[in-house]
Amino acid sequence: MEPLILKKKAEVLLIDVIYPMLLKYDPSEKFGLCEDIKISMLKIIREADYYSYSKENKLEHLHNIDMELGVLELQIDVSAERKQITDKKRKQILSLISELGRICGGLKRSETGKSQVSVKKKSEFTIANALSILVRKDFAVVLQNFPAAERHALTKMMWENFYDIVRYYRGYETTGKFRYLNLIDTAICVALDYVNIAYRCKYISRKRLYGHQYRLKKLGGMCGNAKKAYIQSHKNVVE
Repeated sequence: MEPLILKKKAEVLLIDVIYPMLLKYDPSEKFGLCEDIKISMLKIIREADYYSYSKENKLEHLHNIDMELGVLELQIDVSAERKQITDKKRKQILSLISELGRICGGLKRSETGKSQVSVKKKSEFTIANALSILVRKDFAVVLQNFPAAERHALTKMMWENFYDIVRYYRGYETTGKFRYLNLIDTAICVALDYVNIAYRCKYISRKRLYGHQYRLKKLGGMCGNAKKAYIQSHKNVVE
């Protein structure tokens, strides 16, 4: 497979599809979702360049692209939840993202000579899906109501934390490495701290605090179960 095809496809997606789409977003999203989506796309293009032209760590750059594609999927889901795009547009973009994912997977196989590791379950109850529902249903609207002074502070850090969870789970899906489960667990603890800070600053109500805490702890429980399953399947040998 031609190494540059991934970069070319990503550039077409950004210039011909993403940028025109973002022009229709509400101005309030300029330094929120719009910025996050553009940054994710630019990271993908950067890593594709490194993969195409660098002679070292080529597999790592593909791995980074794969993780960022997971973040981009969440951002598009949140865009639909916030009524910035239609469901039809959401499906179109997710289809194009999936195409990039397939190209990335093919390049990985060409680099390693073997199939990707996959820990995806047939069940829909994966950490990635649970996080997507949590963010779309719990935080997509709530974070919009934080004070403007927090847009580049607490709000931004909360979004980055959610994106990190997506990256780590995608990393676990494609490599099966236990360390990603530990990183997910840590990121969930950070999210709980941020929610508590938001409550103490009176940005959310006590009722919302308890709801957020319950769902984040449930997500943590899923991560804990994944850890136990990993340890059991590897005979208690953790890398």
